[in-house]
Amino acid sequence: MTQEAPSEAVELNKNGQRLVIQGKLDEALAAFGEAILLAPGYVNAYLNRADVLEKLGRAAEAQGDRQTARALTAASPVAPWTAPAGAAAARAAAVEALGEERDVAGTGRYILNFFLLGFIGVGLTYFLRYQGWLATWICLPIFVVLVILVVASSG
Repeated sequence: MTQEAPSEAVELNKNGQRLVIQGKLDEALAAFGEAILLAPGYVNAYLNRADVLEKLGRAAEAQGDRQTARALTAASPVAPWTAPAGAAAARAAAVEALGEERDVAGTGRYILNFFLLGFIGVGLTYFLRYQGWLATWICLPIFVVLVILVVASSG
């Protein structure tokens, strides 16, 4: 039952992942779809396409792809076309256990924004302590705009 995925399907899947990182979700969706057409049992392509569909607000289609991935994983003792073997099975099991998938990029943005807000707080403290109230009030609008930008970028 298990066999290697065609190299074209693997490359399309990798290209789709790069497009997701670049924010080109429609193009990534097309790449994952092509990978699935070339290799209908490619579990990772289904899971990646489900991620993109979820981000595009198409939850029902995403759920269908996740169910297909679970069915493919359950049908084989070793998840097909994965490197390392079993990675797709572990990912599908984690998705099922959590009920949803965690957004790794979103977590990274959250951590980055936490540190940026801390840096802004340190800047305000510096101005208050060493430059006085007047400099702090002059720079306060700049810091407020930075806070708004940082918080807005986390969404």
